[in-house]
Amino acid sequence: MTRSTVFAAALLAALSLVPPPLAAQAPGPSPGGPPGAAPGAMPPGRRGPGGPPPGDNGFLWAQAMQALEQKASLLLEMGKTDAAIDELGRVYAIDVPKAAPVYELKARLVGRLANVQADAGRKKDAAETVQRLLADVPPGSVAEASAWLDAGSVYRKLGMSDEALRAFDRAVDLSQKLAASRGPAGREPPPGGRPPRPPAPQQKGDPR
Repeated sequence: MTRSTVFAAALLAALSLVPPPLAAQAPGPSPGGPPGAAPGAMPPGRRGPGGPPPGDNGFLWAQAMQALEQKASLLLEMGKTDAAIDELGRVYAIDVPKAAPVYELKARLVGRLANVQADAGRKKDAAETVQRLLADVPPGSVAEASAWLDAGSVYRKLGMSDEALRAFDRAVDLSQKLAASRGPAGREPPPGGRPPRPPAPQQKGDPR
């Protein structure tokens, strides 16, 4: 499985938790909107001038990061490693809040940057990128588990076997703890616990 495939899988997982842009949502009456408002109209105060309503940026951040990853992959295929590294470095300019689900994608992209730097022989840059990544990710998060995995990969490429083994161990331990204590994708369940399952559809002739 290539890194692009892994990133795409992570993107799909994160996007499943992010509401799509308004243009992609089915139109309908706006809850709480003024009487007589057009179907799909936003309640007053939701939309800023010329921008999407609050809460929709996750989809856009994810698209931007996917575009960076795809462009970098193409540049690597073309043998333009330096240009690919420059493109991956642009991820730092995407100001994703650490509490947002798509922050995990940013962590994965920074990890990819470190791996490409290591592959290109930029050992110092790769080590610094990994250290910055580990310092930035929220402790005990899915992003941290991903960061330790990338750190192990980079340390292995740099010939730092002991550090790589410790990083892989941290990735395994943290991933297992998250899986045991949290909901899907390592996120805490919603307040009040997980919602009950909907009842099975009633069949014809069912006496219920």
